Amino acid sequence: MNGIDRITDRIEADAREQAKAIIAEAEAKCAEIRKENEKKAQERYLQLIRNGTKDCESGLERRKSAAEMDAKKSVLALKQDCVAEAFDMAKRRLADMPEDSYVGFLASLAASAAADGSGEIVLSARDRERCGKAVLERANAALAAKGLTPALTLAADSREISGGLILRQGGVEVNCSIEALVEALKGPMTADVARTLFE
Repeated sequence: MNGIDRITDRIEADAREQAKAIIAEAEAKCAEIRKENEKKAQERYLQLIRNGTKDCESGLERRKSAAEMDAKKSVLALKQDCVAEAFDMAKRRLADMPEDSYVGFLASLAASAAADGSGEIVLSARDRERCGKAVLERANAALAAKGLTPALTLAADSREISGGLILRQGGVEVNCSIEALVEALKGPMTADVARTLFE
């Protein structure tokens, strides 16, 4: 082997060694980059999981709050319905009292509304037929007992009311119908009725 061949072989051997070193260094750098990227990907993945979990918990909390609010609204609406039903029941019970008690109730209303002892008692058609004359007699008797001149009369017409009466004095009417009486009590009594029903 001559000197040129040996020099060529030596250059080739050195080049191969350098290539091996460059390849080894490149592979090491690739492994380092891959390891760093896997770590970043893992951190990003965990961050996404944490954010997703937090979003789910927030969404769940919002839905829970909304459901609780809807439940409270439903309970409140139901309580309001129960209170309204209690007042409706009071109207029915007043209108359906035994006749003697009902006549006394109407006579008392008429005597209280007729401050000067005069006026026309307007009843529902049913009450006019059933007990109109008895109401008139008792109301006038109550006025006489108060020392007033009893001058109440029974009106020829009737009204569409469930019970109670309307006292007409000239162009003025005093509404003592059961509907008006119960309606007037709703404001001051609603809280007491609710307390009685729900405590």
